[in-house]
Amino acid sequence: MIRGIITVLGMVVFCLTTSAQPNPVFESKTIDFGTVVEGTICKYSFKFKNMGNEPFLITYVSVTCGCTVPRWSKEPVMPGDTSSVYIEFDTHNKMGSVAKGVNLTNNSSDPLIGFIILANVVVDSNFKATIDSTSHKFIKLIDQKNFFQVIVPVDKISKKAFRGTGRDLERIVKLILQEKDPSLIDNVWYNSNTEKLEINTYNIDTRNSLVTLLNKELSSKKKIKTWTKKIGV
Repeated sequence: MIRGIITVLGMVVFCLTTSAQPNPVFESKTIDFGTVVEGTICKYSFKFKNMGNEPFLITYVSVTCGCTVPRWSKEPVMPGDTSSVYIEFDTHNKMGSVAKGVNLTNNSSDPLIGFIILANVVVDSNFKATIDSTSHKFIKLIDQKNFFQVIVPVDKISKKAFRGTGRDLERIVKLILQEKDPSLIDNVWYNSNTEKLEINTYNIDTRNSLVTLLNKELSSKKKIKTWTKKIGV
């Protein structure tokens, strides 16, 4: 008899424990901004109501890209109250179909709630890139909307004892930066193929320092031979 009472009381306590919890109900967990022009800042609030019987607390919000910035209340959302998670999605330097994730670490029965951000980013047709092919010998400069490019065609330096590809040239440039100016390394990224090397940066001062350094190191036949030998080409 006593054992049965204890069992029943245990079940009651278990039910009360499991039923006492927050229950955030979101209007939507996906936002599709549709087609937007590159450079647009897209904004949205994921609204929800706590339908549970305990306070709902978001302890952390993580994103899959630095282009997405979240904001949320650090205070518990009481039962019956509403709140939202606000996001800003920066489409600078994005192109085509884009999908980003946002994850909420929280105290509900679903401890990691995920959101999805969708957009189709298109080029701003009013923007025209600036191209300079004359000021720096073999180097071509292209000023894009939000970043700067340094283009080094392979055929322009092949006459100076270079017989490699754009990918070989990328290895040489990385070695030049490592030995001559390591401060530039983390501020550039590369695209290369058989015909050219493209070096990109968001910073115009980095671009200018890079051009000065490459003009010095790649304009001399003797230096090119030295760098080529170092990478084993």
